[in-house]
Amino acid sequence: MPEITDQELADLRAKAAQVDTLQAKAAEAEAATNALSHAQTEAHAATEAARAAIIAANPTIPGDLIKGDTIQQIQESVATAQAIALRLAEAAAATPKPALGFALGGGAARQQADTAGLSPQQKVLYGLQHERDQHVA
Repeated sequence: MPEITDQELADLRAKAAQVDTLQAKAAEAEAATNALSHAQTEAHAATEAARAAIIAANPTIPGDLIKGDTIQQIQESVATAQAIALRLAEAAAATPKPALGFALGGGAARQQADTAGLSPQQKVLYGLQHERDQHVA
């Protein structure tokens, strides 16, 4: 068996030290990867909890309109949904109410308003307005 020189022995020891260093770095990288994965899982859970709380705090906005993977994205979707809800409310308020048909003078029976041309939303608004007007009178 050939003899190993002092230089070759020193080189082998240096290489073994490099292997040890690389193994330690690999273990550190694996630990960091596991910590990152755990942090991402916790962040996702926190974001979903925040989304659920925001949905509960905004009952007039359908939950499927509130979306996003970050708190900022969720907040932006809430702002967008609120703007849509406001535009719908403004459009509903600006929609002309159907004329009620009734006879002055008392003898004739009341007629139902013609709601055939109204959207379902307009019909609901009309019904609520009509009910409120009856309670006021």
